[in-house]
Amino acid sequence: MTGTTFNHVPYKGGGPAIQDLIANRVQALFTTPLAANPHVQAGRLRLLGVTSAKRAAGLPNAPSLAETGVKGYDVSTWYMLLAPARTPQTIIAQVHRDASAGLKQPDAVKVLGSDGAELVLSSPEQASKLLQSELKRWSATIKQANLKPED
Repeated sequence: MTGTTFNHVPYKGGGPAIQDLIANRVQALFTTPLAANPHVQAGRLRLLGVTSAKRAAGLPNAPSLAETGVKGYDVSTWYMLLAPARTPQTIIAQVHRDASAGLKQPDAVKVLGSDGAELVLSSPEQASKLLQSELKRWSATIKQANLKPED
């Protein structure tokens, strides 16, 4: 969206990427608040902004990229519980109820919120719609950018 060129450096996870950023072997990193915030709070990393459309509630001092001039940029990290396609609806409903109840516990909310994450619970149907929307969105982005898998 900005015409900026980056060199892609493949990593086998966020941990090694963050270690290289702290060691100044790479100059920037897009990662999750949960992975980066402990290092930001300890002064090892500098948070430049968040990629969501608006500021994150857990990181109120971090501007969104839209605020810094990249209008329309909106990329959020989300997590989803998945099950095999033929899992009975009764099992899906029970897992959803149990997981939602656990994530609403004060300790879970405190831990997730302290690292900048926002807890958004959705129904299995809403999650399915989000997944389909994201697959469509990122498939188009990959095609437009002419990205190819690496060996």
